[in-house]
Amino acid sequence: MTEAQPSASAPKQQIQLHSEYAGSVQLRMLFSPSGPDAKADDKDFRLLAHGSAFVYECDGRTYLVTARHNFTGRHWQTNVYLGEYEVSPTHLQITLLTKPPTEGWQLQPTGDDARTASTAFRARQFLISLIGEDWAPLWKQHPVHGGDVDVAVQAINFDDDDLIYPWKYPVEETDPRATKWSNLAPAQDVFIVGYPYALSTGPLFPLWIRGTVASDTHFGVVVDSKQLPLILVDARTRTGQSGSVVIRHIPEGAVVPTVGNSIGITPRPQSQIVGVYSGRTSDESDLGYVWPSAEVEDICRNGTAGTI
Repeated sequence: MTEAQPSASAPKQQIQLHSEYAGSVQLRMLFSPSGPDAKADDKDFRLLAHGSAFVYECDGRTYLVTARHNFTGRHWQTNVYLGEYEVSPTHLQITLLTKPPTEGWQLQPTGDDARTASTAFRARQFLISLIGEDWAPLWKQHPVHGGDVDVAVQAINFDDDDLIYPWKYPVEETDPRATKWSNLAPAQDVFIVGYPYALSTGPLFPLWIRGTVASDTHFGVVVDSKQLPLILVDARTRTGQSGSVVIRHIPEGAVVPTVGNSIGITPRPQSQIVGVYSGRTSDESDLGYVWPSAEVEDICRNGTAGTI
């Protein structure tokens, strides 16, 4: 958890920010006719859409994980372009926070009654190319199912000591007091952490949308006569959340079974990654697709070059 401190003139207050905030990233999908030669300050970028993503670590490498259709600009089942312009993104634009000053982020009351407060956060914007010199995708997709799995990953590396480098999934728990998670099953709650309608809170922190596991997690789901490694969740999701991380979450102070095979009280909030959210089954349904984290691992380790 990251703490922000109030200023000396304000009533004493301490807030805690979820570590998961730093793992989620808002995406702006861009197109440039200059392709791989485009520069960050070019004026000809065209905004195609907004989306969600998260940072994932696998075998010592760091990846940006999202729904594949965010990288192609096409519907993952029909291959029809999703936006107003019939082009695929050439770049992503993301924003990352820089480290707080030595004294911490200072909260300043925004009204006379001090019921709300604000603070200034510093951030840096980055342009990530999705294509190489031949306009071929740099990102990776599923090694077996290809475009039938709506997940893609892009390797990233920001060597900047001034950044709050995003918190990475998965979380490795070594504390014996940590939660011992039960097997994922229908009727369990999950949270889809991302940016519906490009909305955020604070300095681009994501929103948490509660959902319920709706399908058995062992058998996958048949989509267009294909058996795919999918989970269905029942959640009120909207445009912009595709690519969000899906997690289970237990707050501080909950009574849980622990890794040490006993019963304990969580000393801090704890989360476990479930997978990647990639959209609803139809516009009329609140059922949505979640691709399990095992598929993310497979793409990071064995993924093939993306196709459009």
